[in-house]
Amino acid sequence: MGYYIRIFGKNDPDIHLDKILESLAEEALEVKLLLPDGESPAKWTMLDINNKEGVPLIQVERNPVVEGELGKEELEEFREYVKEYKPTSAAKWLDKYFNKVRVIYAFQLLNAAFDNENHPILESIKTMIWRQTGGIFQAD
Repeated sequence: MGYYIRIFGKNDPDIHLDKILESLAEEALEVKLLLPDGESPAKWTMLDINNKEGVPLIQVERNPVVEGELGKEELEEFREYVKEYKPTSAAKWLDKYFNKVRVIYAFQLLNAAFDNENHPILESIKTMIWRQTGGIFQAD
């Protein structure tokens, strides 16, 4: 099982894979992006990211927060989870903030993602998606 980072985004734009590749190219980073069968580069829900040698680094799952979908269920689980946290004012702030969340991007980080040469790939993709969606980060 990997380590997870999430973006709780206030906006849910379609982020085309070309935009991710362009962002990485600006930083001279190369990756291989892999979509499951049936997924579209313009409107994807699952994305595997390998480094240029093909080593798996990250799996990104995009979950819109809509009734009956995983994103809504996941958000409600987080809402329940943080109720007992302290300080109480922070837990209340998060509960209110969750009302603004439109999408959750869950990044499952595999061991190789933490290697020095691969970590900039994670940071670049995470930052690019965050800039598109706004919101806050959550880390395990």
